[in-house]
Amino acid sequence: MILQRGFKYKLYVNKKQSQLLFNHCFTSNQAWNILISYQRKQFKLNKNKRKLNKKVIKVLIGQD
Repeated sequence: MILQRGFKYKLYVNKKQSQLLFNHCFTSNQAWNILISYQRKQFKLNKNKRKLNKKVIKVLIGQD
């Protein structure tokens, strides 16, 4: 039997706190998107290197 518990919280914030919370979430989202974009670029750049490394390993262990 699986039990799932959840908690809900309601924040009562004023305008200044609301703006700070929004800024924090926006900045975190932008940082996440930038890092994902960087990771995708690196993956594409290293794609050919991975293929070459596999060929080199096969030659070294004799699975030509």
